[in-house]
Amino acid sequence: MKTTLLLSAGLAALTLAASCKKEKRYDANNGQTQLAYQVSIENPSSSTARSTAAIITWNSGFANPSMVKFEAKQENSKLEYKATNTGQIDLFSPDPMTFGNFTLGPGMYKEIELKLHFQKRGSSPAIQLGGSVTAGGLTTPVVLMIEGPLEIKTEQKDVMIDDGIAYVAITSLNLASYTEGITEGMWVDADRINGTIIISKDENQYLYWKILGNIKDWKHRCHFWHK
Repeated sequence: MKTTLLLSAGLAALTLAASCKKEKRYDANNGQTQLAYQVSIENPSSSTARSTAAIITWNSGFANPSMVKFEAKQENSKLEYKATNTGQIDLFSPDPMTFGNFTLGPGMYKEIELKLHFQKRGSSPAIQLGGSVTAGGLTTPVVLMIEGPLEIKTEQKDVMIDDGIAYVAITSLNLASYTEGITEGMWVDADRINGTIIISKDENQYLYWKILGNIKDWKHRCHFWHK
């Protein structure tokens, strides 16, 4: 059984805070795992909408989520879960890892809001993608490095959680949306470093800020299923 929802992902290490009648915070390091997160990619190849289109293909990449935050309402209480990340996610793994495991009590959750924070770790950017672009008759390697911090937010109205069932929430990153509005001419004119188009805060800055804006503006989606 699958229920569509907009959702984000993160890694475990949950912390306990005080609870009261209107707000509850939980530490779910112990107990049965009921909810885990996973990140997947969709549309790794795309093209500009022109007869002589540039074709962009991503085939490798990783992400460094630093925190995931889950907020929802249940009955008269506002619930909040936080999980911090200590690992890196291979976005192109054929067997995507799950993470952020914690216990979520049964019942109807309303007005769900999830926020995923990505952050640079050491010399490793928050998100990095590798691939190629074919433009002007030439195929050129491309590396995108987003330093962060970057937040991806998703929302869902209502979700029913059944007792004793493990769930996995898979957030999809639509890579085709990242390069929307970038024309073939922009790819042709991009600076090369040793034959590679590097897109970062320091290199090809126009492309960098365009892509970053696309990521922030895109309405990310996720599906939610019984494990």
